[in-house]
Amino acid sequence: MIKLLHVYKSYFPEIGGLQNSIRHLVQSLKGEKINSSVYCASNENRILFDNDGNKVYKNKTLFTISSTEFLSPIALFKFRAIVKDYDVVIFHHPWPFGDLLSLMMPRKKIRVLVYHSDIVKQKFLLFFYKPFFIYSLKKTNQIIATSPDYLLSSKILSDRRFVKKVKVIPLCIDSKILFDVREEYTLQDISTKEPYALFVGFPRYYKSLDVLIRAASYMSQKIIVVGTTKLEMQNFYPEIVEIPENIIFINYVNDYEKLSLIRNSGVCVLPSSIRTEAFGMFLLEASVMSKPMVTSKIHTGTSYVNINLQTGIEVVPNSAKDLAKAISRILENEDLAAKYGKAARLRFESLFDSKVVGAKYSKLIKNLINNHNH
Repeated sequence: MIKLLHVYKSYFPEIGGLQNSIRHLVQSLKGEKINSSVYCASNENRILFDNDGNKVYKNKTLFTISSTEFLSPIALFKFRAIVKDYDVVIFHHPWPFGDLLSLMMPRKKIRVLVYHSDIVKQKFLLFFYKPFFIYSLKKTNQIIATSPDYLLSSKILSDRRFVKKVKVIPLCIDSKILFDVREEYTLQDISTKEPYALFVGFPRYYKSLDVLIRAASYMSQKIIVVGTTKLEMQNFYPEIVEIPENIIFINYVNDYEKLSLIRNSGVCVLPSSIRTEAFGMFLLEASVMSKPMVTSKIHTGTSYVNINLQTGIEVVPNSAKDLAKAISRILENEDLAAKYGKAARLRFESLFDSKVVGAKYSKLIKNLINNHNH
């Protein structure tokens, strides 16, 4: 049995698309005879087994800078001892402390770096730690880009020093887990017979929810926004004087409720207009449910999941009118919505299902081990 260690700043059950994606990947690799563990930051020092039976090394966060968790110096030396028990270590970037951890790796240990996103906002932090990151990339046996779009648009990934090391393997989810959902979620003020647009996610700066709010004023259909409140949006975007009445905010839903809302929606919308939105796990959930999508063309993984005029519509970033037009076009045309939704499901099955992605990782890991042993 091959032993694999994933390294990232957080892990399931902490809420987040990437955390869930790592969990789905870990589970899919079990079928490939690869046993995975996870090393992450936490609010405590503890080793435990999660609900899926996977070993998780939790390490207490010493301090946080620019939304980046840093562990104690002792964690560096503990990490060096831990990795000796594993055949391959996968670092999920960006996590600057993860690059420091990679410096503690035994020289001959196989390392893989999954490049999820450029560092877009924390330029100050990047200035100081970039030398460590570049060194880490040089020592990495394989770099994984999560989409060809991000590979082509990232200066780091397309750098001639590293591009030959890069292989594209997308993020994934397990469709069986999603289809285990049986509960239906209804709200008194939402008619499931009336088509609505749906957004699910945290109110991060790169999600461009201000664009979606402005788009609502150009359309009559309902938009459901899950993950925030009206008051939070008014504080987040003080320049927006009035929020249209056709937007309904739902602060929190559980997984069953979320997937039921996706199933009953007419179109799923991800208006993100900044490259920090490197993939968009919400789009995979929409694809599994055969839902058409509307996204902004930002040359990241969102453009890889949502193919313009095939699985949905891509619009110009930050254009509320274009976003509203695309949403309304799909909501008003059932045949078009069904066509896009069917194509989205087929694309998911061929590229993003955890079994497909797990098999690609398995082949990669086994090849790295074989080459390393010879």
